[in-house]
Amino acid sequence: KTDQYIDGYYVGADGVRTDIVQEPVPPSKKYTDQIVYEKNSGDGEETVWERRVYYQGTAVNVITNSKNTQIFDRGSYYEVTNVDFGDANAGDLYGEEGSISFTTTIYIRKNATISIGAIFEEDNKLQVMTAEECYKKYGVFSQYGPNIKVSIFMGKKFKVDSKGYIIELNDFFD
Repeated sequence: KTDQYIDGYYVGADGVRTDIVQEPVPPSKKYTDQIVYEKNSGDGEETVWERRVYYQGTAVNVITNSKNTQIFDRGSYYEVTNVDFGDANAGDLYGEEGSISFTTTIYIRKNATISIGAIFEEDNKLQVMTAEECYKKYGVFSQYGPNIKVSIFMGKKFKVDSKGYIIELNDFFD
């Protein structure tokens, strides 16, 4: 087998493997490519939500784990399986019917910027670090851990690169 990608490496027609690595496409990309962001023009408490987030016309503002979410180190990124994209305003994301739009796997770049909430720190200050630093320090991507492995608020500081990898996230609602 030549002139194709094998295990992420390109093998030329001459049978020589090159150092060109093809990154896998995150399963979540088919959803995140369809997400629509609208600037929030509200005032008061609603300004916490810098923008409204929709998937096929349905509000989607948080990403959180389901019962069997796992985190895997994949070298330059983390693979987080079985995460729920849903609407925090629709009720309990852990059981209420209709609050979860879809369940998928996300990829978070290790150098992604994460803003993590104040619960971890005595001085109640927001911390900003890389996803790798966060995972090494806490073992999760959530201030609500250890049972909550990921909690991402999409209304603020949530970005995905052109390949579908998360490059900026936060886990706080206020």
